[in-house]
Amino acid sequence: MNRMEFWTPDMISFMKDATQKTAYFSVLANKVKLLCPEAKTVLDAGCGTGSLTLELSKLFECAIGADLSSSAIESLREETIKKNIKNIRAVNCDLLKDGVEKITGGLKPEVMVFSLFGSVSQAFEISGRLGCPKIVIVKRAYKTHRFSLTGVPIEYDSSFREELNSLTENYTEEEFEVEFGQPFRSIEDAVRFFEIYSRDKDRSVITMENVEKLLERTEEKEFPFYLRKTRKCLLFSAETGGRR
Repeated sequence: MNRMEFWTPDMISFMKDATQKTAYFSVLANKVKLLCPEAKTVLDAGCGTGSLTLELSKLFECAIGADLSSSAIESLREETIKKNIKNIRAVNCDLLKDGVEKITGGLKPEVMVFSLFGSVSQAFEISGRLGCPKIVIVKRAYKTHRFSLTGVPIEYDSSFREELNSLTENYTEEEFEVEFGQPFRSIEDAVRFFEIYSRDKDRSVITMENVEKLLERTEEKEFPFYLRKTRKCLLFSAETGGRR
């Protein structure tokens, strides 16, 4: 199981905190809008807690956030109620298996965003099944795990570009990098974060002393510690034809 197919309360809390401090999701949302300025409805595939969905809702008439995790979708729904956002459809579903009506609720997405979610072929299959004419795919452009203490390499499958070329010749490509770190309320919270996200095989390296060395001290009362990181990504956009 993908670790992000489920979201624990700690994971949701950390993501909400990070969302307060990063421009990543607003930057990505604006890039999506620039690629399809006439589109009115967008679907955020594998949206998690909906950080990107919330930003997309500011630029599109309707934003659909779809994810397999019920806890993540519930978090998004709570946020829409809290902020009185009326143009988001938050749906708990399996994009690979569920029917069109369950996913879209009768809405027709004009663009789908697959941000670090699924394979290229899955993006084309899902968008085709939903009759969506355009997709935006975001892939990692880094090869070391961002939240490990010992420089753990991540599985980086560059074959996604070959897969894309086999499906279409008509696509655009862009690389971008945005600050995307993690604020903390305490050193203990930071240690907990690394306990959750680190892929260090030797778990004994996750100590308060080692974690504190990585943090910046801030002057903020709520978040006195910050783990500075950037996220570098590749963004692809392609026409799918929108055939069901």
